[in-house]
Amino acid sequence: MGTNFPDFLQEANRVMKYKGVLMIAEVVSRFTDVKEFCKHMKEECGFHTQSVKTLKGFFYIMIFTKCNGVKDSEWTKEFSD
Repeated sequence: MGTNFPDFLQEANRVMKYKGVLMIAEVVSRFTDVKEFCKHMKEECGFHTQSVKTLKGFFYIMIFTKCNGVKDSEWTKEFSD
């Protein structure tokens, strides 16, 4: 994902139907706390975490399903670093 990934996630939520599947592959070094990221995915982006796995210690493979619409709150910048 790009540095403006909150915009990507908001758009993904907008175009996906309820219970649609979102798969994300991202480098491990991008995250300081993947559990906190998953919490924000549910609370602010409307995606429920199905699974999070590490691929060879370099990538996270995350699978989410759409459970709600996006909240109007601002995504925190702590994940954008």
